[in-house]
Amino acid sequence: MADEALALLAPLHGARPPAPDWYLALAAATPETGFVELDGVPIEYFTWGQIGAPGLLLVHGSRAHARWWGPVAPLLAQAGYRVAAMSFSGHGGSGWRENYDMGQQGREMFAAATAAGLDAGGARFFIGAHSFGGLTAVNAVPGHEAALAGMFLVDSALTPQHLDPTDSFSRKLRAYSSQDEALARFRLAPPQGCDNLYLLDEIARQALVEENGVWRWRFDPLYFDNLLRGDAWGILATLTTRLAIIYGERSILFDGERLTAFIEQAPAGTPFIGIPEAGHHVMLDQPLALTAAIRTLLACWRQDIASVKTAA
Repeated sequence: MADEALALLAPLHGARPPAPDWYLALAAATPETGFVELDGVPIEYFTWGQIGAPGLLLVHGSRAHARWWGPVAPLLAQAGYRVAAMSFSGHGGSGWRENYDMGQQGREMFAAATAAGLDAGGARFFIGAHSFGGLTAVNAVPGHEAALAGMFLVDSALTPQHLDPTDSFSRKLRAYSSQDEALARFRLAPPQGCDNLYLLDEIARQALVEENGVWRWRFDPLYFDNLLRGDAWGILATLTTRLAIIYGERSILFDGERLTAFIEQAPAGTPFIGIPEAGHHVMLDQPLALTAAIRTLLACWRQDIASVKTAA
């Protein structure tokens, strides 16, 4: 697609696109906001649902933020879960660091989960991770299996190095004279279209902050330059916690070769669940189908956990 065609919000000139009633009802219920400090940096999280219900931590991808889970998290809370979505350092409303590493961001995940009450009373909780967030989530699991009830990855392109997508992100801290100008420049990465402009518009607005009369994106543009990555691909094969892979059937990150390699590397029996008519950004393309898949998956895992407890 041409660059102009990817600027999906530009024709709106800052106006909010129309949204369906089901989404407007969800958006009217504002989640609770919290921060937990880790190594001197505040980590942002949002919560839905009651403490004491089964816990679910949702993490975002690169250059994104917690509110990417906006249409999905409250629907999962309505199904009886205590849901928290957090922003990694260098993203969203969280603070920035001079250097980042996935071990530290794994600790951010568990700190946010505890602050949000997902592990209240020593309960195990679930993790759901989108895109690049899946690499951090996989790196965080070893040594913490006892705290987890299961983990699902949403279109997380865990691949061997020779199939790893090229990082083409800009390193510039871009500034705009108005929010409307910034919204007109918003693009999804990897590039794709999006029919649900009301969702695209909301995550774009949540990604912006005004400082000294100018608008900028909240993420640290040097994040990848200062990031120490772990070995998510190698760790994947050794995972013992319950694991499932959800992906968009139109995602450019799950072409035949990458998907085949992923299936071969994942632990035996790992379910791979394709969401029809969804690209990489599954929660924007098919939020209701994704929610239904997650609800079904977690219900099956909870039944399995209950059966194990009964047998013991």
